[in-house]
Formats: sequence, structure tokens, C-alpha cells
Amino acid sequence: MRIRNIFWAAAVCVLLLGVVSAFQRPWREYPGFEYSNFPVPPDSQEKTEWVFARLMYPPVYGYRYGDWTRGRSLWTMDYPRSDRHFSEALRRLTRIHVRSVEQPVNLDDGDDVFYYPWLYGVEVGHWALTDPQAVKFREYLLRGGFFMCDDFHGTYEWEVFNASIIWARRGRDTLAVGNITGALVFQAVFPVTVGLLLTPWRLSGEALVAALVALGAGAVLYATVMVRGTLGAGLLLLQGAIYAAYLAYLIPRLS
Repeated sequence: MRIRNIFWAAAVCVLLLGVVSAFQRPWREYPGFEYSNFPVPPDSQEKTEWVFARLMYPPVYGYRYGDWTRGRSLWTMDYPRSDRHFSEALRRLTRIHVRSVEQPVNLDDGDDVFYYPWLYGVEVGHWALTDPQAVKFREYLLRGGFFMCDDFHGTYEWEVFNASIIWARRGRDTLAVGNITGALVFQAVFPVTVGLLLTPWRLSGEALVAALVALGAGAVLYATVMVRGTLGAGLLLLQGAIYAAYLAYLIPRLS
């Protein structure tokens, strides 16, 4: 009897948690990077058709600026001033019933994000979505959610954003890793190739062996990927064995 009572109590708790998480989160305000005491409009609690939703996210820098869920993080750039100016303009220029204040949205807050068909993110070149957040964000987009973002300074920030957005779109990070790896390989190989072409080389026996070993190992990797479409642990161990054999050949000749 006691076990049965415990079971039913746990079931009721789970049910209550599910009901609570299904409700839309109330409006809340956080301290921003630039504004910590911005005036709140008198009609901030009005029920309207449309709300400016701002995405909350963890930054790539971790907790350098404190807990991102409590504000004063990169997601609060220009917040809340720009949000309320945008809402005010939309009120003035359209017939849409717009709320005067924004709504910060945390992807970790159950289904809350699905209440807002329009979502804005700032400084997304510095975001670091967790795996569950990326899954939730992907579902939001697949359901028809509209995401607007801005602020990219340089290729690094673009790649940070691109990695997360591809993860969210595809449901896996394969393309994101491939994109970043491809950029790094290009930057590492292209300048070296130009240097090789413009340098007068006089290769010794050891250098020729090194070139043959590198080309052979690369050819094996390439052929395996083309045929099998994947790299296994055995192949990587084989590559290590090839280079170990080369070192065994080279070291006695250098001493």
C-alpha cells in the first residue's frame, strides 16, 4: 500500500510539472549590457496579438560575465531599448496589436518558445547553444517559427553562428564540423602550397621518403573515405603505425 501511494504521488507531481511547463511564461525583465533601469510602459501587461521575443542563450565565453540566465550577458545587447522602439514603430505603422514590452525567451523553459512565432537574437556570433537547445531551436524553425538575427564582426563570429545554425537545421553537427574543418584546412594548406611552388627545392633521400609516406598515407585515407564513407579506429591506427615506421627510419640517420 505504501509503495502504491508513493507511486501515485510521484505520478501527480510529474503531471503537475507538465501542466506548469505548458503555460506561457509571464513577462520578466533583466539587466542589460547597456541599460539596467529602462522605464516600463504602463500597458506592459496588456494581452496582445504580437510580442517582440528576444532569444536568451549561453555565450561561448562561458560564465565570464556571470549567469547568462540572469541578464547582463551578450544576448542583452541593446536590450530592452531596441525591442521597445521596434514594438512602438510597429504599433504606429501597422494595425497589428503589439505589446509595448519585449519577452525574453529561454529555450530551456519547456515549450515557451513555441508561443512566439517571431524570435530575435543579437550577437549570435558569440552564442553557444547546448545540444538540447539546438534540438528545441530546430523544432521551433520546423514548426514555422521566424528567426531574425544580426551582428557579425569578422569570419570567426560568422563561423560560430554558422556551426550552431547548421546543427539546428540538420539535426546533427556533421556539416558544421565539416564546414569549420574545411576552412581551417584551406587556411593551413593554401599558403603552404604557394610557398612550395615558389621555393627552389633540392630534396635529399630522407625528404623524398617523407613525401612518399605523406602522399601514401593521404591516398589511403582518401580512398577509404570514398569507398566506405567513414573513418574507423583501425585505419587511424594504421596511419599512426606508418608514421612511427617513418620515424624509426629517420631518427638513426639524423644522429
